[in-house]
Amino acid sequence: MSNYLGLQPTQRPDYYFISYNSEDRDRVGSVAKQLSYANMPIWYDYGLEYGEKWESQIADKIKNAQAVILFFTKGILKKENSYVRKEYEIATKYLNKKVYIVMVDKMERSDIPDDKLLWWVDIQERQIVDIIDMSIEKAVDKILEAAGISSHTAKMNMLIEKYRNLYDNGEKEEAERFLCEYLHGQNLAGKAQLVANLVCGGVAGSVIESSAVQMTEIKDLLLKEKLGTYPPYEIEDSFRITVKEDDFTILIREVSVPPSGATINAVQVLRGYDNIYIATNLRDAANLKTYYDSYDDVIFISVEGQGISEERVAGTYINIITVENPNGDAVCNTFRDVRLKK
Repeated sequence: MSNYLGLQPTQRPDYYFISYNSEDRDRVGSVAKQLSYANMPIWYDYGLEYGEKWESQIADKIKNAQAVILFFTKGILKKENSYVRKEYEIATKYLNKKVYIVMVDKMERSDIPDDKLLWWVDIQERQIVDIIDMSIEKAVDKILEAAGISSHTAKMNMLIEKYRNLYDNGEKEEAERFLCEYLHGQNLAGKAQLVANLVCGGVAGSVIESSAVQMTEIKDLLLKEKLGTYPPYEIEDSFRITVKEDDFTILIREVSVPPSGATINAVQVLRGYDNIYIATNLRDAANLKTYYDSYDDVIFISVEGQGISEERVAGTYINIITVENPNGDAVCNTFRDVRLKK
């Protein structure tokens, strides 16, 4: 069974089969997740147990894949019996499938064992996508381009342009419908990134906060009692949003971390007077925004702010908090430091 790459294998029928060396999980996983976010459906053999049925299951998955994306590394060449090589041979010798060789490491002649020279020669005759020393974003765009899929950045620019045109022409409801339809069917992490870029990234003229009313202060004594009064007590920003029959209060508040008494920020979500989620470990949280996706019944909450334990990289990052099925048994998640595309 393959190592977990940070995403579940897709259930979509138009998937791409990912072949990789398990020891390269971290390097491959970071790229595979971003490919998934860019709407390339990824399947790999996580969840399959090695055994008598493994090869037939793999053969079936390779047979029905759009193509095979093989991440080629030095680690593959060091293995005596590499499953990557078996998957390659199934795809090329028996099923005649398109294989994209994603070259992760620079190879010298000394890196190629003599018993793998023929395989290496065959590899060289395939379409090679060189991502050596590339950033993850550039690597993803190059793989998507090779597969004939619009890059994430290109898609984002197209979506923002269409959304803005609809909104500027006074077609506000159509703009929101277009956005909801595009989000529909994306996995939740992909939705969070799209909302970060389209909605919370500041599309000109957008009124994505139209369904929420900002509160200047919390006057409700019962609500304040629910929040607690441990020092320092301060509400920095807040919204109240109505979804169907329920009122939700979303706020940024300062909290004190015992025993040091250090001050951090937290985003708290309440349904009525009941707390349903609190996201802590935020530094200098600000610019609270909300968006409700009526198609998939998810509240998206965005806040600018860096995770306490995370090192900021150049660029703009926000945190997306999601509330799925808000009027039922709400399921909440936080996606840290989603980078905005520029």
